[in-house]
Amino acid sequence: MKFLVYFLLLAFSAFVAGHPNFAKRLDSGAGDTIPHDPGFNAAAQLIDVTGQHAYVPPNFAAGDQRGPCPALNAMANHGYLPHNGWATIQQYADASTQVFGMDHVLSTILAILGVITAGDPLAIPAGFSMGGYTQNHGGLLGGLLPPLLVGQPKGLDYTHIAYEADASIVRGDFDLFNGDAYTVQPQYFVQMYNLLFGTPGTDAVNAMQQHRCNRVKQSIAENPYYFNGPVAGFITGSVPHIFVARLFSNKSAENHIGELTPDILKSLFGVKGGPDPSTFTYEFGTEQIPNNWYKTAIGDEYGLLASVNDIVAMCSKCPIICSIGGNTGSPNSFVGVDLGSLTGGVLNAGNLLEGNNAICFALEALQIAEPSDDNGLLENVIISLLGSVLGPVLPTLGCPSLARFNYSLFDSFPGYAKAGGSKALGGT
Repeated sequence: MKFLVYFLLLAFSAFVAGHPNFAKRLDSGAGDTIPHDPGFNAAAQLIDVTGQHAYVPPNFAAGDQRGPCPALNAMANHGYLPHNGWATIQQYADASTQVFGMDHVLSTILAILGVITAGDPLAIPAGFSMGGYTQNHGGLLGGLLPPLLVGQPKGLDYTHIAYEADASIVRGDFDLFNGDAYTVQPQYFVQMYNLLFGTPGTDAVNAMQQHRCNRVKQSIAENPYYFNGPVAGFITGSVPHIFVARLFSNKSAENHIGELTPDILKSLFGVKGGPDPSTFTYEFGTEQIPNNWYKTAIGDEYGLLASVNDIVAMCSKCPIICSIGGNTGSPNSFVGVDLGSLTGGVLNAGNLLEGNNAICFALEALQIAEPSDDNGLLENVIISLLGSVLGPVLPTLGCPSLARFNYSLFDSFPGYAKAGGSKALGGT
């Protein structure tokens, strides 16, 4: 066991060594929160969808994986990620920056969280499936040791309450669709589509904030087992809504912020038909990057602090989005967890949205996040390594120290218990 721990430490240390600016950029506030305009560079921002990056649909018969994230699916279909749907931390991070203009710190943190909750920590380099379980990867040591020790890498499809969350953009709640939280449900896509394009001149960010609010309220009203946790929910459940507005929009010389059109939205979500929404159809895993599509400008990448600021803006308009807790076994029975009890009195509902408290809460949640029950003992090592990267950042933001969230407060929520309770988050 000690050998394996040292091996993981060495592997992750090699990753950090290969990215010397990772901690430095976190410390300096990666993801500028001050609006600025770096201009438009057509050659640098145009995403190639020809040649080696031409669209190739997944071959599910051969074991290709696609999952709940439209951006990952699209990048795999265009060869920016491995076509089989298994990728490493570096591949996910690099592709998200290259194609969508996500800041590399944010993309790396999300990729590490994917390994913690869905991946194979012994694959060298460590990685995870963007869909379901697969052995279709060539990582050194990956899959060689018994699941009791290292766990079976189940993929993003089956990370309910650990990474994947209720009230998704267009996917169904795990408990409302018999465990299928990875397939687009057309009615939710239509809801989003109408908010974005039903009224001319609608701001995409405002529309997606409203969509997140609507989806949370809808899940509370319909799903007896709705649950909103500190990572899956507050972070990975909320910020993808803003990714749609900020990262899917097509930048141009005339519009540096970008424009999100019906055709772009449908392409990136694998939806066809229209313009009448009643004619929309979806084929699983067919997400495509549009032709003549330009990403976020170099130097204006969407980062960690900006994403948390967007979450704060959403929660200010619709507080239920950031309410940690869940339904108690029947629709519309939501009970919130007291943040003071959850954080040992450090944070509370009254001060969460003040100053840097929201970014502190998000970083602390990531630092002390727990791995999924299927992923074994060694992922605690990866969590501690992630904490060692994030830890130095917290004092620079004036963040208080949280030793651990009191996850026992969630035990009374049937949606949490039904998904495995603390074991779904890696507890014992």
